[in-house]
Amino acid sequence: MMQCGGNDWKKYNGLSREQLVGSQLADGSWPVPPGAAHINNTVFSTALCTLMLEVYYRFLTTGGGLSKGRTGLSGI
Repeated sequence: MMQCGGNDWKKYNGLSREQLVGSQLADGSWPVPPGAAHINNTVFSTALCTLMLEVYYRFLTTGGGLSKGRTGLSGI
């Protein structure tokens, strides 16, 4: 979604960020999502949630961070 940019990214980012931060436990971890019986490890779910929140720092847009008015990491 970050690659799409624009309103698609804003909507997705707002919803997912709010949900992720809201579901974080007091010890800093994230619980295993309901219905994810194959994932029985909070370390794994915490790693995935952390990666989702790091998207701003880990990935540039396909245009090298310069497309759609974004400056990429150099503009942070």
